[in-house]
Amino acid sequence: MRWIQKRRLVADGWDSVVKRRETTPGVFEELRRKIVRFINDNADAIRAVVPSFPPGLNDRAEDCWSPLAIADIAGGNWPELARKAAVALSADTDDTESFATKLLRALKEDFEEHHLDHVGGFQLSTDICDHLNNDTEAPWANTAKFKNKMTPELLAKKLAPYKIKSERPDHDGPRGFYWHKLKPVFDRYL
Repeated sequence: MRWIQKRRLVADGWDSVVKRRETTPGVFEELRRKIVRFINDNADAIRAVVPSFPPGLNDRAEDCWSPLAIADIAGGNWPELARKAAVALSADTDDTESFATKLLRALKEDFEEHHLDHVGGFQLSTDICDHLNNDTEAPWANTAKFKNKMTPELLAKKLAPYKIKSERPDHDGPRGFYWHKLKPVFDRYL
């Protein structure tokens, strides 16, 4: 293969590096052919391998990294390199729950505690935020990025990926959320 090489100084000497944009297209075609050949030659072995996963990956990340079987079949230092990449790219940073999961769990607990007090299981965003901000150990209470508190705007932004929007039961009243709209999200993600 012809790679356009440059040299850079690294801790233990000089290392050759290549800018991807300067690599001739034929190099990628050759790599593609080699990958296809490897997969075809080793398909049965790859299907039979159940890879072990490094610590720090949650269930979803493990599902995404099931192709570690390919690295296991390739051998050499590929299994180690692939697992390091898996951890670097997909590990839970604190080995517990993500910010979104913590928020959903806190929101569910808040609704379970307070939603019966409100008609139709509706709570105002400001009331929800007041309840959530009582937890001084929550991630939104300890991060300057969130001004050390949950706000209605931040709550709406964090719930948007779940297709949950704040609503007004009265057309000109304050905004909030309904239990029956949040419950399917809780059931699916918690």
